[in-house]
Amino acid sequence: MIRWAERKDIDGDGLIERSGPSAVFATDATWMDTEDRSGKPIELQALHARSLESASGLANLLGMRLESEE
Repeated sequence: MIRWAERKDIDGDGLIERSGPSAVFATDATWMDTEDRSGKPIELQALHARSLESASGLANLLGMRLESEE
């Protein structure tokens, strides 16, 4: 997941980009299904941040040390 997210950070700002509008236009859909979801949707960033937290916790449980590029 972390490597996938790194590849989706096209402009290198640490946020995952998503391109193209949603293909779903149902009348009973929510705003997330009908709005243009291109760019850097906040819920995608939240999921990515949570995955990084989970990976860090798992590495800690396994006694691994994570290195940061910054």
